[in-house]
Amino acid sequence: MNSFRYLYAKPTLRTLFVFILLIVTVITAAATGFNLFYRVSYAFVTVLTIGYIWSWLMLIAVRIQIIDRLNQTQVGESFEQRIQVINDSFIPKFGLELRDMTDLPGHEGGAAINIWSYGKSQLKLDLKARKRGLYQIGPIEISNSDPFNLFERSKKFGDKQSVIVFPRTVELSGLAVPSAELYGDSLSRKKTYRVTPHANSVRDYTYGDSFNRIHWNSTARMGKLMSKEFDIGRSSEVWIVGDFNAEVQAGELENSIDEYVSSIAASYAKRYISVDLPVGIAAYGDNKYVLSADYGKVQLDRIMQYLSIVKSSGSIPVENVISDFERMWVYSTTVIIITSSASANWVYAAFELMKKGVDVKVIQMDSFSFGARFTTINNSQLLQDLGVPNVVVSVNDDLRQILIPEYYPQTVGLINS
Repeated sequence: MNSFRYLYAKPTLRTLFVFILLIVTVITAAATGFNLFYRVSYAFVTVLTIGYIWSWLMLIAVRIQIIDRLNQTQVGESFEQRIQVINDSFIPKFGLELRDMTDLPGHEGGAAINIWSYGKSQLKLDLKARKRGLYQIGPIEISNSDPFNLFERSKKFGDKQSVIVFPRTVELSGLAVPSAELYGDSLSRKKTYRVTPHANSVRDYTYGDSFNRIHWNSTARMGKLMSKEFDIGRSSEVWIVGDFNAEVQAGELENSIDEYVSSIAASYAKRYISVDLPVGIAAYGDNKYVLSADYGKVQLDRIMQYLSIVKSSGSIPVENVISDFERMWVYSTTVIIITSSASANWVYAAFELMKKGVDVKVIQMDSFSFGARFTTINNSQLLQDLGVPNVVVSVNDDLRQILIPEYYPQTVGLINS
């Protein structure tokens, strides 16, 4: 079987045309006896033979080494691959085409090279990421066709490799942080691995606990090391709600609504976590992706992974997402709602949150600019009438300029970190 694959060459439509002409000339030569038709037949056979042998010689003794390859990137960036094509034969290779057999959406192109006898060629084969998600890159296919374009051959090198594309993030270091989002007290508590001013219980000491976690009174009473457990007040939490309902989506690849929603959510999460605030996320898409609010790089990594894999194929409207969490969001919790929904129901749900002291901020996608047949312009006016802070983001907007400190109500005390 391997020998057959090695000898097999894929014929093209031109090959079929030449075969038809060959049959016609052979029949005509046999019927008429004219030498001219026999010579034309010999010429067709010669062309087919040369084309077949050429395509075979161009790929024999050629191999590819993958020197380096990234396994993660973000939308708008590229997976960089450094590969080396080696010719182990004295026969020069011309017109070799390389392409990655990736399933990255929107990927096009490859590279074409020539290699001299016993030569090597090192090149970069970059794959641009235009949509977040889990994909695979590889193997790399090298192909060639003869000068008459009669036969095509190809070989594959390397294995498939799973990769992840994260949402694009923008730097929001200039974004002001409301002082109401700093540490605070609340009747609702949640455990955290961080040391905070709120110690609520003790547990057995575990390897890796820091010295200042040890509760000495309990240690003396129990006769063994005991560690303090801490919690955070709900008043310091930031929650980001991303709308991935299929009915409110529009656009393609990096210029789609769901990509902008993911990018904005990831940028906010990165900013708030960088100033040591606990961030949670609720993204209802193909599944319910929920992360309770927490601190640190590990939490940011989890948020980025969730935002990478959530698909915009959900069926739950954003007002229902708000309803699922409204009891958790108490006074001074910050809730950021990112949506392109034209329904007014979620606007009134957001207003009800504000009435009980939740700090609500809304980022609306201008659905019309993404090519949708529905518009969110009515909700913009309604939000303004109700006093809900909001901004509108259109396709190709500079998010760094849109999400500015003036986005917050000027009556709220602000600090810059």
